[in-house]
Amino acid sequence: MTVQVKWRSRSLVACGVAALLGVAGCSESGSPEPGGGASAGADEGAARGDAAADDEPEAERVEDAGFDPCDLLPPEEVAPLIGVDALYVTSRQVSPDADGGRLAGCSYLTEDVPGIAGMTVNVVAGTEREAFFAPFQEREALVVDGSFGDEQRVVAYETPDGSTHFRELRVIEGDTGFHIRYTYNDSPDGMPALDDEAMAEALALMTVAALDRLPAEVTIADGVPEGVCADIDLALASGALGEELTTARSVLGEGGALNCEFSGEAAALTVVAVSAPDRVAAMRVPAEMLNVADIGDGASVRILPNDEAQGPLDAMVHLGDRLVVVSAAYGPGAGSITAPRAEDAELVRDIAEAVR
Repeated sequence: MTVQVKWRSRSLVACGVAALLGVAGCSESGSPEPGGGASAGADEGAARGDAAADDEPEAERVEDAGFDPCDLLPPEEVAPLIGVDALYVTSRQVSPDADGGRLAGCSYLTEDVPGIAGMTVNVVAGTEREAFFAPFQEREALVVDGSFGDEQRVVAYETPDGSTHFRELRVIEGDTGFHIRYTYNDSPDGMPALDDEAMAEALALMTVAALDRLPAEVTIADGVPEGVCADIDLALASGALGEELTTARSVLGEGGALNCEFSGEAAALTVVAVSAPDRVAAMRVPAEMLNVADIGDGASVRILPNDEAQGPLDAMVHLGDRLVVVSAAYGPGAGSITAPRAEDAELVRDIAEAVR
C-alpha cells in the first residue's frame, strides 16, 4: 500500500520547524509566507493544492520483513537536500527498549567513516506518546500543527559552549514514533551548517519522505552481525556486561573500518574501528595513558564516572595503522563497577583480536 503525504503536510512541518528556529512566519492556511521558513518550491507546491499533489510520484513503502530505517532515507536522496555531493550510512542500531518501545536507528555522515554520526533517524515500534516525547522534556519543544501523525514536536539547542548545534523532530502516529536528529558544528568538517530556512525545509522534506515509506506495521528484527562483527564473542561480551546481548547491526567500511552495534534491554556494546589516517592520528592515545600493554599495540581501558556507579566502559586500542574504540553500558547483572575488572580487559582483548 502507498500513502501520499500532500504538499500541505510538507509545508506545515516546514512552518513548525521554521517557527522554532525564529524564521518568518506562515499563513493561516499553513503555507509559508513570502520570505518565510520554506523554499519557493514548497510555496509553489502548497499553492497548487491537493489536485496537483496527487500527480506527484508515489514512494514505495518499505516492507516489514528485514525493516531497515536507512531505507526510509537513502543517502543519495538526502545529499542534495542538505547541499552535499555525497552522504554515507555510518551506523545501524537496534535497541530492544528505548523511547518507550523497540528502536531501530540509522546514522549518516558526509564522510565514509563507520561509527561517527552527523544525522540520525530512529523508528520506534510499540511506543506511546509520553515515553516517546520524554527526551524532549528538558528542552523547549514546539508542537507542530501538521496534518499527518498524531503529534509532532521539534527542538533546537546547542552545547554549553555553543560550538555544536542540534535540531530534532519527533512524530508519533499510533504506537510508532519517528525521530530525526541533525547535528553540525562550527568546524568545516562534518554535516553542513544550514541556515534556519534551509534547515526547516530539509527536515520537512526528509520527514515527509520517510513517513511516506514507513510500513503501516513496523517489525524490527534482532538481526545478526556481519563480516568481522560476527567474530566478536557475544557470549563473552554478555557475561562481562551482565546481560545477554540480543540484537546486532553492522556497517563495514574501507580499510578495515567498521561499526558493530549490539544491545540487550539495558546493556549495549559498540565497536568502532577507525582507519582514516587523519582521524587515527587525531584520536591516538598518549603513551602514558595506555594502561594495558598486551592488548593490540597498547590499550587504554577505563570506567567513566557515572552517578549509578556502573560504568560505562571506555576503551581505545592501538592496532597497527587503525584505532579500535570499545564503548559499553552494563546490565543489572554486572553490579557496581567503578574501575576496570579483569573481565573488562578480556572483553577488549577479544574484540581487538576479532577485528585485527
